[in-house]
Amino acid sequence: MGTIHDILTSIESLEPFPPVAVQIFQLALLDDALPSQLVEIIETDPGVTTKVLRLANSAAFGPRVEVASLHDAANRLGTRILTSMVWTSIAQGFYAGLGQSNQGSNRQLWEEVATNAIASRMIAAAGGKVDPHMAFTLGLVQNIGHLILDRFLVSERESIQREIDNGKSPINAERAVLGIHHAELGARLAKRWSFPAVLVQAIRYHHAPHRAGEHKTAAAIGNVGEAFAAAVLSRKGPDTPTYGMASGAAELALVSREEFPALRDLLIAELDRYRDLIGGSTASEAA
Repeated sequence: MGTIHDILTSIESLEPFPPVAVQIFQLALLDDALPSQLVEIIETDPGVTTKVLRLANSAAFGPRVEVASLHDAANRLGTRILTSMVWTSIAQGFYAGLGQSNQGSNRQLWEEVATNAIASRMIAAAGGKVDPHMAFTLGLVQNIGHLILDRFLVSERESIQREIDNGKSPINAERAVLGIHHAELGARLAKRWSFPAVLVQAIRYHHAPHRAGEHKTAAAIGNVGEAFAAAVLSRKGPDTPTYGMASGAAELALVSREEFPALRDLLIAELDRYRDLIGGSTASEAA
């Protein structure tokens, strides 16, 4: 293997991201989108409907009363939160069955993905420029390319590790072995699946957010959110995860380094609130 063409060919059998998720996101981007319109789309997929209702009644989304129907969820929670629920339910199932996976690796992977999504939402809320629920969605999908490399290209993964051991950065090691890195691969898949432009560009440049043009703030939020997620899960500082925080990413995401300790504590608290959704240990136990 080792070429872009071979890599893309190797995953042609990959199930596409469900159209209902893309339709929901595109509708939610409209300023005049109505909750009832979202419900009409969600109801076309019984499996998503069931999962959304479960999420609507979970501690993660903080319902004050029982949510018995999609209409209840839409009216009480609004379009943005409902969109987050749809993408969460679909992403959880998508990550669970991909490639050479097992129950243990699935659980660890979902914990990382969900933590990244929650951290990205938190960073967006602190910055105040990007919709936090869009940032949550970005956190769910920005490493889809990395997942594919990890699950489908076992022998190449070993070659990538050798390149890293010889001094290359992880992204440069991926490019040296495969001719493409996980962020570019993820963006190509996102475009193939008709993801909105903001997600495609933020996925492509979440390790180089200054290159993302009009979507650089979103890309930076994904970068900083990933750094915080890795910091909490690995018990390291937010500047020392696997890929590191990109230079200038905090500034682009509109958060200052003086805020880092408080944001880390907030993420730990948020993860504890989301522990049923994540399905793992609480963040306070991990930290």
